[in-house]
Amino acid sequence: MKNAFWTLTANVKAEGAKSQGVILAVGGVAVGLVLYLDKGVPVFDYNFFEEHTTLKGSKAVSGDATIEVDFDYQGDKPGGAAKLTLKVNGESVATGELKQTIAGRFGIDTFGIGEDTGQPVTHEYEPPNAFTGEIEKVVVEMK
Repeated sequence: MKNAFWTLTANVKAEGAKSQGVILAVGGVAVGLVLYLDKGVPVFDYNFFEEHTTLKGSKAVSGDATIEVDFDYQGDKPGGAAKLTLKVNGESVATGELKQTIAGRFGIDTFGIGEDTGQPVTHEYEPPNAFTGEIEKVVVEMK
């Protein structure tokens, strides 16, 4: 998921503001990325050496929902820029830009679906921050 174009798609069932927790996390406090719900609101955080680029939806998701993150890599060499889009049920809810991305690896921290068992990608939650809804499927499509 480094130095490439990709789309992360998560099909979840949520109960509005009652739903919480990590959908996908990789990396930790130094570098990483995470998609999670905060009181039902989708949040994507890209941590580049503690410089956080955070995209957040405007409302809690309820029922069956598709949450997507589009990572549009802009670089011509490792560590280049990227444009980000957070979507809920096909509708763009937030956008952002990264001036730099992780060129090498996310470190030795964990990769998780449904929880973040290592160091947290962001200090906005306490690990493992297990997902309280239902995750039907998570797909990362490399482009």
